[in-house]
Amino acid sequence: MKLKIEDLAIKKLGEDFAEGVEHGRRLYDLACKIADEDYDDDALFAACLLHNISQKEPYEKKSALEAITFLRKARLDEKSLSIVADAIPNHLPEEKPQTYEGKLLHDAHILDSVGCIGIIRWAKEDYKDLPGRLASRLALLRRSRSGQAGKKNDLDTLIKEVKEDIKDLPKYLILSTSKPIFRRRAAHAKRFLIDIKKELNG
Repeated sequence: MKLKIEDLAIKKLGEDFAEGVEHGRRLYDLACKIADEDYDDDALFAACLLHNISQKEPYEKKSALEAITFLRKARLDEKSLSIVADAIPNHLPEEKPQTYEGKLLHDAHILDSVGCIGIIRWAKEDYKDLPGRLASRLALLRRSRSGQAGKKNDLDTLIKEVKEDIKDLPKYLILSTSKPIFRRRAAHAKRFLIDIKKELNG
């Protein structure tokens, strides 16, 4: 089952670091890491790797429908299908999944949005599901580096606002096991941005 799921994810998303199958693999690894009770492994794996397979908006709902259609043909059992049907459309920060597997995906998705990995993802894509439009601020950082930003304090503003958004994200976490990982990753992101500022001012 997992090989079929991964093959579909690669076919639909490619190996892209930010939003491709690598993103899904990281979500699954993070979800397993924060789990502290039993879970449906097939359903969790499917939800993580297939949560963004549709490029049509609203992508989370379209991805859920596409994933369920594929998984039913692949003969995933109905209980697991119901878990996937809850997890995928409810993986964004403001949503409230009901299943444990859905909560694992939800929090893993937030965790993959912070830290150094999160910054790389923000710089690569415009993630509308992240509070504060952090991607646009990373684009501003690039313009600051090339002298196109216009305002001397643009980079200072970017760093300040990214820190504020990182401070805001914990309120969306559902599981207590997610919070220590979030704190570590947020600290890494803050140090990363400070180092960027130092290098740009070098």
